[in-house]
Amino acid sequence: MVAKEKTEESDRLKTAFIQNISHEIRTPMNGIVGFVNLLQQPDGDYKKMQEYLEIINSCTQQLATLVNDLIDISKIETGTIELNISDCAADQMMKDLDNTFSKSAREKGLEFTIVNKAGNIVIRSDQGKIKQVLYNLISNAIKFTPKGSILVNMSLSGNTLVFSVTDTGIGSVFSFSVPVEFLYETETRTIDPHPNQFAKKIKILVVEDDEINYLYVKELLSTANCEIIWVRDGFEAVQIFSNSSDFNIVLMDLKMPAMNGYETTRKIKSINSDIPVIAVTAFSQQEDIELATGVNFDGYIVKPIEKNNLMMKISNVIN
Repeated sequence: MVAKEKTEESDRLKTAFIQNISHEIRTPMNGIVGFVNLLQQPDGDYKKMQEYLEIINSCTQQLATLVNDLIDISKIETGTIELNISDCAADQMMKDLDNTFSKSAREKGLEFTIVNKAGNIVIRSDQGKIKQVLYNLISNAIKFTPKGSILVNMSLSGNTLVFSVTDTGIGSVFSFSVPVEFLYETETRTIDPHPNQFAKKIKILVVEDDEINYLYVKELLSTANCEIIWVRDGFEAVQIFSNSSDFNIVLMDLKMPAMNGYETTRKIKSINSDIPVIAVTAFSQQEDIELATGVNFDGYIVKPIEKNNLMMKISNVIN
């Protein structure tokens, strides 16, 4: 009887979970489908069309976040979640937060402030997971603060970094500390983290089997001072790379038929080990890619691709 009750309770929990997930997915999907239909109406008002596009963008970001959360839940339950330790600049991490959330906070009429009391230090830690916690806390702060301000603070306390997110919504302050290894202090950087153009013209090989995805990347880089060569599969990529050695960088889709992005990267690197390859992936963590394949990419872009992030990743790699 006890076993039977546990099984029935488990079934009820699974049913409730699926119903909740279905609701969470349908909400942004309805927004995307509905406002795309409105955009297709003839003689649309330009201002309203811009509002529709902003809503669609917000819905897609919400959907992408949900998918990443589901992947993390699965990893936690199976005990496969791991740390991805790397060197990272703490000040740049805070600048990324400002670039991500300042616009949405301003649009809601909120004052959004980031205070870095730690300085221009370089740390060794899992930057992705630190960002993930901060992203969730800041997103909730914006969501539940109808007016006033949001303050994000980073400071040092012994051998730990201390973060806090304060909002005026329901008098809330969320804080957490992370043990890190402090490496050194950097000079203040003056390089634009989100350039509109590359410093010199570069040649990019885009390996992508889906034409729509390629056209989107092409449009993102249309004013970036670059030449783009597109190939549809890994075999064609290896062939064209064998015949031409003047590429500056490769954008590599990972999921392709016949020869996937991992094997294609191995073959390209065997021809020229110095060529930088950025993986274009639906994975949310770099270690997923490297642990699964043994291929070390020079960078990675997580879908859906955002222009500033793409430009920054390419610039960092080629520089």
